[in-house]
Amino acid sequence: MTLPNFIIAGAKKCGTTSIYEYLKQHPQAYMTALKEPRFFAYNPADPEQVKLSFTYFPIRTFEEYTQLFANANGAAAIGEASPMYISSPFALQQIRATIPQVKLIFCLRQPVERAYSLYLMRVRHSLEQRPPYQAFAEDTKRWTRFNYYQMLKPWFDHFDHSQIKVILYEDFQADSLHTMQDIFRFLEIDSTFNPDVKQKHGVGGVPKNKPLHRILTAIRKSRYKKLFGHYLPAGVRSFFTRSSRKNLNKAPALPADVRQLLTDLYYEDTLKLQELLQRDLSIWKLKEKVH
Repeated sequence: MTLPNFIIAGAKKCGTTSIYEYLKQHPQAYMTALKEPRFFAYNPADPEQVKLSFTYFPIRTFEEYTQLFANANGAAAIGEASPMYISSPFALQQIRATIPQVKLIFCLRQPVERAYSLYLMRVRHSLEQRPPYQAFAEDTKRWTRFNYYQMLKPWFDHFDHSQIKVILYEDFQADSLHTMQDIFRFLEIDSTFNPDVKQKHGVGGVPKNKPLHRILTAIRKSRYKKLFGHYLPAGVRSFFTRSSRKNLNKAPALPADVRQLLTDLYYEDTLKLQELLQRDLSIWKLKEKVH
């Protein structure tokens, strides 16, 4: 029976998809063909989770989960990527109980920019119709659930710090190759390997053609695509990816009033995060509030 020895555990909209794709290129690494199994976050005792669709929790049993790694063939680094884990206390408990020595990779992004990116994703998926200021002002509880310190502190409390690697999205964007080679060192595989980092994954934006976007989203969210899409010919998969990207316009700039609102929301949490990581986060420009 094979289980992962590392997990990309979050956070969403912080480069996790690109890191997953680049790791798949490494000859000493094995990543599950299904991205986001979310197995450790699934609680079969929770009726609310049980009734969710299989597109949300595609892997629900330990047997299904271990099958994801059946073709790892003795790879030195065996992993999966489920950004949901970072905010799930249940996932933390299950990972700790099942694979306590696992290495954990967390990706963090300037929190204001990340929140806006998540908002735009909700707009793309037709989950949000409100203008940004209204959406954030009326749902502050939703958005403070994504406080990095609040999410990461329990992981640092329950795992040895040597098992945890925190990547900043801004560093990854500035030098993807260097960041990937740093991850390779963390995973103790050949750090001289050069993955092709030209292709960017998980690109955001707003749909040009909304009916077409709804069709492409329905295909992407279908159970068939989620569970078996990796068996489709590469040309078919890339067709849907290209079609989705071509149907996106560049996202509108973050409005100043929304930036101020979100800066106030994440400022104190960021100060705590600096202490936890023992790292200067002035790159996020949250030390001085926006005036």
